[in-house]
Amino acid sequence: MKKIIGLVALSLLSLSVEAKVMRVNNTPNIDAGYSSLENALLDAASGDTIYLEASSQAYGSRDAYSFDDIEIVKPVTIIGPGFLLAENRVTGYAPGEAFIGGEVKLLAENVHISGIILPKLEIEANGAMISRCQILAGSSDAIKVASNVNGCSIQQCFVVGNIEGRGYPQNVFISNNIICGNVAQFERCRIEHNTFGKYSRYGTVKGLKFCTVVENVMYEQGKTQTNTSAFINNYSGDFSQYMEGSEFSLDSNYRFKSDSPIAMSASDGGALGAFGGVNPYIVSGLPSIPVVYNVSAPTSVNLLQGMPVAVTYNLSAALDSSELIVTEYFFDKDPGYGKGLLGGPAKDGKLKFDADMSGLSVGFHTLNVRGRNSEGWSHTVSYPFVLFEKVSEIVGTEYFYNEDPGEGKGIFIKSMVLDSLRKNITLKKPDVSSLRPGYHTLNIRALDNANKWSEVVTTPFVYMELPAKVTSAEYYFDEDPGVGNANTVNVAEGGLRLTFPVDLSGLAIGKHTLYVRTLDEEKKWHIEEGAPFEYLGKGSVKWSMPIAISPNPAKYSFTVEFAEKISDQDSVVVGVSLVTPSGKELDKVDYVVSNNVVTISVSNNTSGSYLVNVKKGDAVSQKRLIIKR
Repeated sequence: MKKIIGLVALSLLSLSVEAKVMRVNNTPNIDAGYSSLENALLDAASGDTIYLEASSQAYGSRDAYSFDDIEIVKPVTIIGPGFLLAENRVTGYAPGEAFIGGEVKLLAENVHISGIILPKLEIEANGAMISRCQILAGSSDAIKVASNVNGCSIQQCFVVGNIEGRGYPQNVFISNNIICGNVAQFERCRIEHNTFGKYSRYGTVKGLKFCTVVENVMYEQGKTQTNTSAFINNYSGDFSQYMEGSEFSLDSNYRFKSDSPIAMSASDGGALGAFGGVNPYIVSGLPSIPVVYNVSAPTSVNLLQGMPVAVTYNLSAALDSSELIVTEYFFDKDPGYGKGLLGGPAKDGKLKFDADMSGLSVGFHTLNVRGRNSEGWSHTVSYPFVLFEKVSEIVGTEYFYNEDPGEGKGIFIKSMVLDSLRKNITLKKPDVSSLRPGYHTLNIRALDNANKWSEVVTTPFVYMELPAKVTSAEYYFDEDPGVGNANTVNVAEGGLRLTFPVDLSGLAIGKHTLYVRTLDEEKKWHIEEGAPFEYLGKGSVKWSMPIAISPNPAKYSFTVEFAEKISDQDSVVVGVSLVTPSGKELDKVDYVVSNNVVTISVSNNTSGSYLVNVKKGDAVSQKRLIIKR
């Protein structure tokens, strides 16, 4: 039996070489391959699949007022994790959903989208399949279908807003949706097994030509311009009394009570509406691929204890509970689907295994877990942890910033099991209230049951105050990977501050430069900072020439202050130049550093954004400067 399971596992972990599977995750410090959906779409080829992973941030570029539209011009499949995950208790971790901030326009044929939250959708080509999505447009049009469309499908979606044709598109199949709005302006279409819910008012159908409207549930059957259409076995009336819950905003409430007249009135003896028929609505839009309910593992481990991992899958109606799910895992960088370490097959949706940490260095890491069945791969769930070396049973940890206050004098956390590290030490948003802007280190050490402390594990992080409001940011080392392909940085509310840990995994020991890039409200990218440093290993970094600029914005002059004394000599000469947004370097001038400060006049420069280069020897530090008069 074990041999058979092993063969099945290997077969499930094999992938077709014909089409790529791509991951997109804009959560900081998650190396998914792409942090931008737009860049993944640029690199995708026809037939590729893009997994848009759960995040607390919306996907898409934006200015101060709204998100940009996203145009899909290739036949690709985009799969999200679903919606209302926390409300329906679908997952035990629920880091968020996959929400696209701007309107999505399907300009290519045969685009498939599922499990995504959208504000609006426009279908302009044939063969589109929209399934298990949540579209939130309020009282306006949620889905618009162009007049030239002849054949597309909208199934198992939770639509708040109207589904409307523009000039009577044909052969549109609208099935098993919850629609809090109207379906209007279609010709020769089939509207089947939908439940028309309520937003500001109940939805209905109108403006239909030669359509078939069958086994739907609606408060009032539409009578406006529908006389050429066939209405078959629909329920019309106040159905709210038969719903399992009273709130119209939660999709699971739209199930009908088993003793209601709606529950057994369909032609097959089942329910009318979204939850009936051969393709019933799936709560939360869960995909037919495996859904990871929870990953449980210690958040601080050591090489002696090992790392026990427990994975639980959600065996919902979207997933055949008897089907084998094979789990793979990997640390930090994604090796590709089917190329991770084999965790084993899940029995009844549950699996336990000991993760192989051989080859991992001491420090901060991310455990990534995903499963596969015959339908495909689950989304990848990422779990951060800290690896210590040669520590007995860990009873607690303490952390501190920058200088070591001494063992037992940091901020102590008694338990480091499960989520305590993530709740108490926020690597994504460190508490910087007591720190000056600049470069810092977060340090953690563990206490064992013999009252002995481990070595300190260190990660650097950056705290920046910005001269102008930004909408998004990212960082990279040395070579530019291209806009959108670098490490995503959370932008604090107000867009005038960045605070982020620097992920050094995979970086060679030696000299490097950290670059931080930001997107302003006019959708222009800027190098915000270039900081040379030397990586010493084990998370330890020596910044070569950290600088601060003030005032910023500047009017006629500004000062460069060196965070550390740059020389023991009485006077040191540094070269300073300004670079325009087009890349033109203006006159370079040598300045004598006095009291660790130099003052530069910009009275002859026009208002705008510049990059200040400060050079001493081989070290070049860069900061963005705004001149504003």
